[in-house]
Amino acid sequence: MNFSLFDVVALVQDVPGEQLRAGMVGAVVEIFAKPNLAYLVEFCDQSGRTIALSALLPEQLRLAEGDDLVPINGDAAPRHR
Repeated sequence: MNFSLFDVVALVQDVPGEQLRAGMVGAVVEIFAKPNLAYLVEFCDQSGRTIALSALLPEQLRLAEGDDLVPINGDAAPRHR
C-alpha cells in the first residue's frame, strides 16, 4: 500500500532495534522513492515529544484506524487482526 505525507499509520510488526512495537501509531513525515519506497515515520509520546523517527518499508505499515491507539508505556497489548 502507498501512503501519503501526514498519513497516520500503525506498525504491523515489531521493530526491535528501534524499540517500536506492532500497533504503535505514527505519522508519515517524509517519503523516499530511491533506492526503494520507504516512509519516514515519526512516533510521539503522550506529550507530543518525538520518541522515534524511523525509515520503514510499506509492508511494515498500514493505515491507522480509530481503535489503534496503544499506550506508549506498553500497559496494554495491541489488538491483533
